Amino acid sequence: MATGSSARLESLFSLSANDAWAVCGGGTSLHWNGTAWTTATTPTSTFLRGVYGVASHEVWAVGDDGVAIHWDGSSWSGVTTGASSVTIGVWEAADSHYWRSGQSSTLMRFNGTTWTVATEPHGAFDKVYGHGPKEVGGYGAFGMLRHFDGTAETASMRVPAAL
Repeated sequence: MATGSSARLESLFSLSANDAWAVCGGGTSLHWNGTAWTTATTPTSTFLRGVYGVASHEVWAVGDDGVAIHWDGSSWSGVTTGASSVTIGVWEAADSHYWRSGQSSTLMRFNGTTWTVATEPHGAFDKVYGHGPKEVGGYGAFGMLRHFDGTAETASMRVPAAL
């Protein structure tokens, strides 16, 4: 299925068969409406690396230079993060509470208003995931895994290379 973009897609997230998002270089975001892909203009030309959403009016994309953008159902808007490094992963823990991860090795959280550092750097993280605001983890380079319990990092380990 052609997207209409010649750029390499970096991340894809589907809310339903009729509502999916893809992001890639040049600040490009693509939306699938069940029939065709269309380009949705973003406020950045920065390389976008991750996208995640929970509703058609609640989608986030993150990328290089600490960029974070939010889709409100009709347009993308930029959100100040205070970060300057590459961000790769984004995930929602609870209503309007998002997490992001990246090469800065820092997990950051969004409380509905601002982004703040949740943990200090200890290794690059490609993705962030979880089961709620007090059950968040990150994984990435060199088999690094970390867990955050809502207050502090509670575990850090490396997965053996043989796995």
